Amino acid sequence: MKVLYKLYDRFHTWLYADSASPTTWHRATPEDRAKDTAPLTQSHEEWFADVCRRMGLVGAADVTEFIGAVEVYLGYPLLLSRMDVEGGRVYGACRPYERKALIGIRHDIHPRMFLPTLCHEMAHLLRGHRGLFLRDEELKKPEDVEAEAIGAVIAAYLRAGGEGAAARFWKRMGG
Repeated sequence: MKVLYKLYDRFHTWLYADSASPTTWHRATPEDRAKDTAPLTQSHEEWFADVCRRMGLVGAADVTEFIGAVEVYLGYPLLLSRMDVEGGRVYGACRPYERKALIGIRHDIHPRMFLPTLCHEMAHLLRGHRGLFLRDEELKKPEDVEAEAIGAVIAAYLRAGGEGAAARFWKRMGG
């Protein structure tokens, strides 16, 4: 079954409208990225707490704040978009490039699936996974299994910042 998707022309500039001051966020050093992408020797929770400290995030964040902090940390914009998918069980897709990353979320996804899907895709970026990743119900690649586990930790962190924030964010995306 062939999966087709189309990214809409929605850019990240409006993300900062509700977020905290980006001056408190930190850009990753090469040493930071080496730690982020190294094989895990600690729990997913401990790894994510370390990444948050390196990003300059203190306390719970909402979705827009977290995306802004990740953009500063990685040093490139995250272009989020709704995507059209024909067939299959694909919920989201992530494609990192050298100077940007595209994250697509299925246009008809149930609102409860939005946050876990977004977090799964962002886990790919934070862990330095390269290539095109599609989040579906069959986690076949080791990178997808890892992203699912870390994505669950990120989702729990963002829910502490307010469950309603994710729903408002998805609504702003047109979902």
